[in-house]
Amino acid sequence: GGLGWGGNSYYALDITNPDAPQHLFTVNNDTTNQLINYWDASGKKSSFAYSAGCTSFDYSKLGGAWSRPVIMLLPYIEGSTSQRWVAAFGGGFAGGASATGTTATSAYGSYVYVLELEPDTTKSTASCGATGSSVVTSTGGHVLTAAAVASDSTSNIPNGVTADLTVITGDGTSSANYYGGLAYFTDLQGKLWKLNLSKSSLSDSNAGLFTLYESFLDQATLANDRLAYNQLGSTIVSGTSATGASVNRLFNYFGSGDMIRLQRRVSTINNRIFGVMDSDFPATNLSKTNQTVSTFTNIDPAANPANTQQCTVNNSWYGDVYAMTGVSAAADYQKIVGRAAVYNKYVYFSAYQPEALSCPLYGTSRLIEVTDSCGVGSGGALIGSGLATAPVVDSRGNIYVGMSNLPPSTSLPSGRDNLAKLNSSNLASSGRVKYKSWREKKVY
Repeated sequence: GGLGWGGNSYYALDITNPDAPQHLFTVNNDTTNQLINYWDASGKKSSFAYSAGCTSFDYSKLGGAWSRPVIMLLPYIEGSTSQRWVAAFGGGFAGGASATGTTATSAYGSYVYVLELEPDTTKSTASCGATGSSVVTSTGGHVLTAAAVASDSTSNIPNGVTADLTVITGDGTSSANYYGGLAYFTDLQGKLWKLNLSKSSLSDSNAGLFTLYESFLDQATLANDRLAYNQLGSTIVSGTSATGASVNRLFNYFGSGDMIRLQRRVSTINNRIFGVMDSDFPATNLSKTNQTVSTFTNIDPAANPANTQQCTVNNSWYGDVYAMTGVSAAADYQKIVGRAAVYNKYVYFSAYQPEALSCPLYGTSRLIEVTDSCGVGSGGALIGSGLATAPVVDSRGNIYVGMSNLPPSTSLPSGRDNLAKLNSSNLASSGRVKYKSWREKKVY
């Protein structure tokens, strides 16, 4: 787990026995003093200054620990083993970074980390400059890679990777014909990335691992608000290629918006939703790199009034949030909050709009529905007053959204308490909201 706003730090616990959890390791990046701190399983602390020669314990690129680690089995040859359990996560938040000219830069945050969870007695903090009683041996958590995520030179947003990684493995799709996984994620400058954490054979060398490709950039600036904080929603879309062959394409869905300044009202705000295709999946490479929306299909109703400009499985797409919710014909301060939900060929986004006051306290949330291949669904359904969470869809097609910051004496159009319930276009059956709970069974 990470400390989030609490600091640039991750920890690991062994909860094999939930009644007696064991500490495995903790890592911390002290950016103020430029020190790295590592605690082993016993709690012994090792502190050492940043060093160019430090690799196995180099957490100097770690920002605010917002990205939830993905635990996976990585095909990585080390000693006599060909697979290792690892944690993969974004380098985090670095919002205090200074900007030089139009380019926002930072020494940390805009990285992706892969840490080995298993102990390795061949690695100690002595390699990073620790001396004497401060030297400890790895009890897990040493760095396999801290891959640099390049910044957009035209963006003035301090870059970082706060989003959880989406790792596509064989557990999620039969199309994943490899060991390990392919990771997809966004950074704060709105760029979409593909990271190779896979091999076609366990005997392949490690040289091909951790290759990073930039798929798309949404040309985000502080003015247009198009930051990307959230994890991707992903699915396989089936269709026909340009040559008439049946194909399965991987699509990643996300929306933009500044999650730190939700109530910000600036006339230049223009957030968007995206469906970005990886036509090379399950290959580890990426042939379409550095894309912009200039090559995407625009699904705004005004650009496609008769809904005839349907995307195919061969097209990436985008839509302006204000156009998809039908609120206005100009920027209206809306932003996408939370991860996109994918269910039965539909994709759902929660959009939030602060109230029309110079110092807004409240706001309104709406739900955007589109098909996974970009056909417009039911449009921008009103959820109600309040700040929505990411949508969650059950097996029947009911959509649930939690609502916070409800104005006094306000009730939701549907649902119960602060849980809103909406229906998708392909709702299997209707019914009341059902709540289930569990209680511990005690044996005496």
